[in-house]
Amino acid sequence: MIDDRSPDRLLQSVKPEDLKVYLRDRGWTEVSSQKNYMIKYKSPNPIRSDGRYISLFVPKDENLTDYTDTIDYALRVISAFEKRAYKDLLNQILSFADCLKTRIVEAKKGMIPLDQGISLYEEMLELITFSACAEFEPNVKRFPRKLERAIYYAETSLMGQSELGSYIANIYIPLERKKSTFTWDTTGPFARKMVLRILRGLEDLSDSVKADRSDPIIDNYREGLNSNMCDALINVIDVGMGNNIVLSAILEPTYPVPEDISTEFILTPPNKHYLQDARDKLKEDVPQEEERSFIGYVRLLHWSSVKNI
Repeated sequence: MIDDRSPDRLLQSVKPEDLKVYLRDRGWTEVSSQKNYMIKYKSPNPIRSDGRYISLFVPKDENLTDYTDTIDYALRVISAFEKRAYKDLLNQILSFADCLKTRIVEAKKGMIPLDQGISLYEEMLELITFSACAEFEPNVKRFPRKLERAIYYAETSLMGQSELGSYIANIYIPLERKKSTFTWDTTGPFARKMVLRILRGLEDLSDSVKADRSDPIIDNYREGLNSNMCDALINVIDVGMGNNIVLSAILEPTYPVPEDISTEFILTPPNKHYLQDARDKLKEDVPQEEERSFIGYVRLLHWSSVKNI
């Protein structure tokens, strides 16, 4: 029996159309082929000084006898050409998305207590949600509650498959495909902006550690971390139970990545100090909501009954 998580099962999930779309998005061009059961592609750029290109074959359908092996070989060629990890390539072919990856270093046998694992996903969802809130309202330092339209974007996130080694949690944030075919159209979708905000905020945290003060986080809250996002990262660090946490992003290459963006950071327990200080100072400038009592007549009551089954 084939394990649902096995590479063979994942490879069998790759449809010819999935691979064709992936190659087309990245500039591979279809060329003529004598094999009527295959589609031949040429790499976007030559791989040698003599102008030689890579040729790649994609099955036209899944009825090919060695379909899985052919897809596997194609992915290994693409992985080498793009200089990307095989598993990252496979996951992004199956899901057009950015990936946020958290890895708890030194987790025993790649395991952590169940409640900590649940908390990690919850706090990452909080981080994504309040990043979305900040994209809608970048001048807000602390949100008293989540914006409904931000919740919508955050709830499209998907839990990815786990990996061997230290405890690893993958969260995939689906992206919209480009609406324009013009190369100069570099506007990323809303979900990409959410991810870039998180990465810029982590860069500000890194700068705060170097400067030994939280000013970089506070000064850049419009493009980086707001008070709520600081809270979420504090809780993520707590999940590590004293271990370092590597937080990285695997960005879908269809959309260009700004040159000043780093995609891997290490969260350490001492980082909490800067996040807590930034959280508290950003919170200070937020006007408190006033509780009020309303007096009047009830005009309408709606009764909802629940039937026992």
